[in-house]
Amino acid sequence: MIQKKRYTIKKKMILTFIPLTIIALLIISASAFVLYSKSLQNSYERLVNETLKQVNLHLDTYLNDIIHLTESPYYNDSILNVLENDGNLSPIEQNTIMDEELYTILTTLREDIQGVYFYRNDGTTFSKSRYRVTIDSNKDYLNSDWYHHIMKLRKSEFFINELNRDGVNNRPSRAFSVAKGINLFDEPSMAAMVIDINFSGLESLVNTVDIGQKSNILIVDENNNLIMSKNQQYLQAMDEINFHNPSVQQLELDNDSMISAYSTSDISGWKIIAVVSKQEIFSELNTIQRLILIISIVTIILITGACIFVSHRITQPLSHLKRLMKEVKKGNYSIAMTDIRNDEIGDVASTFNDMQSHMDELINQVLEGRYKQKEAELNNLKYQIRPHFLYNTLESIRALAEIKGNLEIVDMSSSLGAFLRYSIKQGHDFVFLKDEFNQVNNYINIQQRRFGNLDIRYNLEPFILNSRTIPLILQPLVENAIQHGLEEKLYDRIITIEGTFRNHDLIIKVIDNGKGMEASLVKQINDALAENNYNHKQLGIGLNNVDSRIKMTYGNQYGLRIESEWHKGTTMIVTIPYMP
Repeated sequence: MIQKKRYTIKKKMILTFIPLTIIALLIISASAFVLYSKSLQNSYERLVNETLKQVNLHLDTYLNDIIHLTESPYYNDSILNVLENDGNLSPIEQNTIMDEELYTILTTLREDIQGVYFYRNDGTTFSKSRYRVTIDSNKDYLNSDWYHHIMKLRKSEFFINELNRDGVNNRPSRAFSVAKGINLFDEPSMAAMVIDINFSGLESLVNTVDIGQKSNILIVDENNNLIMSKNQQYLQAMDEINFHNPSVQQLELDNDSMISAYSTSDISGWKIIAVVSKQEIFSELNTIQRLILIISIVTIILITGACIFVSHRITQPLSHLKRLMKEVKKGNYSIAMTDIRNDEIGDVASTFNDMQSHMDELINQVLEGRYKQKEAELNNLKYQIRPHFLYNTLESIRALAEIKGNLEIVDMSSSLGAFLRYSIKQGHDFVFLKDEFNQVNNYINIQQRRFGNLDIRYNLEPFILNSRTIPLILQPLVENAIQHGLEEKLYDRIITIEGTFRNHDLIIKVIDNGKGMEASLVKQINDALAENNYNHKQLGIGLNNVDSRIKMTYGNQYGLRIESEWHKGTTMIVTIPYMP
């Protein structure tokens, strides 16, 4: 026999409390770190959302200012006269007037205006730009989609997008356009006014936003096409963002974790997207980690010293008591513990001293107790009945009946003997399912002598017969079916046992054609079985025993269930695992 390594109480205390303290400290530190990280991320997410709201507000204000420029033709009679094209002005006069008026708009209103264009509904165009920009006369803008879209807008509506990119030559840089149909009263639009705006205003708006170095602010149109970005970082994040989810999203890009959020402009339908790397968010956590590590090390050192000191104070008197007990073992009953402390160890020492003075009495009590125990065991053996005596008696009855020619008694005593041997045999935790059916046949054979009119039928899948199960799970159900379902029936007493294999489990049904049960009673029984309430008044010993043993052996997912209808019989369903 291998002797286990022996540890003193002092060593056990040190080896117990120090690891427990370290584990508790690690759990607390890790929890604090996780909670702080979560709080930091939540704060950053709120900051990002608030920042996006502010940028969106500034963007809408900026776009509103530009949209107001499209109202300028309604305050300029010269432009309206040209756009009406009533024949009072020659083409040269029209070009001269529009050239002067557009120059005024271009130079006096805003510096970020790149160009102003009027596309009249007769195919005539008027334009003015800060650069050598010309309109391509070969482009048929009258049949373009964007022109038709603008001309259908009502007077108060506008359109923001990048328009007529191919129809304008020599653009120095990209621009977005604000467009509006010009009409008088409810008449059709006379022309489409398009103002090209460079990106300087948007760039200044985005560049003022600071949410960290490892971040980016992007603006996309209503079709999620990129309009501009603050820098070139995380542009591929647009492909990962779910634009149907307005909340903060977690993204994984090139082994980098990040958060993303967006806000949609009510005016333009553009989306302002913020993408921030989690490295940016958690950059200050390194300092927190170092601080937690230093505090943990200092705490572990202090607790280790305290454990060693306290364990020594506790185990010192116990070591002394151990030496005294060795003396008692040698037969020296005259010694006593003199240093009695005012704590639990002192109580142990006082008890030790009392034990010394009552040693003979305790020994006599132990001997007397052992004697009484042996006497009780002998008395118990006297009242035990040996199963062999009962088997031999049944065998004698069977032999005598056979001699007398009474075959019914022979058959009944044989069935009873087999039934009894199966019921009380020990040392067999599992049996084959076919043994269970043999036990049912023995029981039915006995009951047929009582009722006469009793039929049992089987509908089994053959291969399940060699499945193993715990004993005595079917005969109690058959007995329950006879007592509560068929006993009052005068004829056609039928019990059907079905066995099927389903999803690695066996489903065994015991079906009788008796009087059945009401739905309320069936529900009470099934609820009691599901809740393991075996004290329920509606559960008999048989159902209780079968269900409890199945669940204790296989788990709560297995067991017994009842199905029944009044005057239509009862079905008891047993579910057990298939064990070949």
